[in-house]
Amino acid sequence: QGKSYALNLGIKEAEGEIIAFTDDDVIVGKNWIQNIYYCFKNKEIDLLGGNVKPLFDTEIPKWMNINILKGPLGYYDLSEKYIENFERRISPIGANISIRKGSYYKFGGFSLRGRAQDVEFCEKWNKLGVKIAYSQDITIYHRIDSRMLTKNYFRLLLEVLMLAVKIFINSVHLADKAISLFIVHYSLFFSLLRG
Repeated sequence: QGKSYALNLGIKEAEGEIIAFTDDDVIVGKNWIQNIYYCFKNKEIDLLGGNVKPLFDTEIPKWMNINILKGPLGYYDLSEKYIENFERRISPIGANISIRKGSYYKFGGFSLRGRAQDVEFCEKWNKLGVKIAYSQDITIYHRIDSRMLTKNYFRLLLEVLMLAVKIFINSVHLADKAISLFIVHYSLFFSLLRG
């Protein structure tokens, strides 16, 4: 039935009021649980996100600029100690988010359609005006497999992304200008992969 179904069921079955999400390919930072608890105890927030830092199992190739490739590597760092979404937009990565269980029932859960459940979830909550915060003290380390550190990996990823966007745009009947802007943006984004 999929990941979204499992996430929603897990939230409903959980007995605690604060629910933290992470992935199986991460290492949580020091005092991760305590820092999550502290933020929810001391702040009136519904959703909390934190840092997702890359943890490489090999040397980073010289051609690779981590700052340019943050998204594909799952790297997320707002470089702020603590902020809330009334100060700036916050869309945390699902590998490091926590929510109040009561907020789940108030604002809704993960969509059962699509593949980017965490992105869609955070976008939906942002649009609903939910109180979202980010704390640099909530850190996890995402293991990056050496197979992801090749130009071919990123070329394939770009092709998949472009195909997905074309399908999406065709399904919602958007103008060709939108796809052109996306292709130009990502062509520039991945220009370092030429060669």
